Amino acid sequence: MDGRIIDPEKYGAYSEGAVCYNCQSSNSSRAVVFVLDESGTIGEKGWDAQKQLMLQLLDVIGDIKVGLVVISRESYVPIPLDDYKNNADKISSSIVFQTPRLILEIRWKVVQQMEMVQVTHKVARALQGTRTRLLRSRQNLVLG
Repeated sequence: MDGRIIDPEKYGAYSEGAVCYNCQSSNSSRAVVFVLDESGTIGEKGWDAQKQLMLQLLDVIGDIKVGLVVISRESYVPIPLDDYKNNADKISSSIVFQTPRLILEIRWKVVQQMEMVQVTHKVARALQGTRTRLLRSRQNLVLG
């Protein structure tokens, strides 16, 4: 049911069908790509917080295609968009989520010793990498 009918005062400004209550919808054509920052600037606590947020979002957004891009000194795609449906167990068992703390600590110490120019990451470059490496079918996601 259209939200404008249920609560016109609250949702009257929205276009028809923009707010839906008890609607049946298909998530089969939807996809989400998470971009996590693994650069030295984020630190271990920030890395853990990003992973937790991603898992919490996966619990909420439903059964859709999920991909993951990790921005680091060398950005990479540990979970291509076509690999999984929204399955938090598979994603949390990914190598990205299982990296031993010691490795993260060593990475952090090495990155701290680098010049800031080397640590700086470029989100646009990571998104371009997403476009070329992550997407197997351009119809799944449009990046502007």
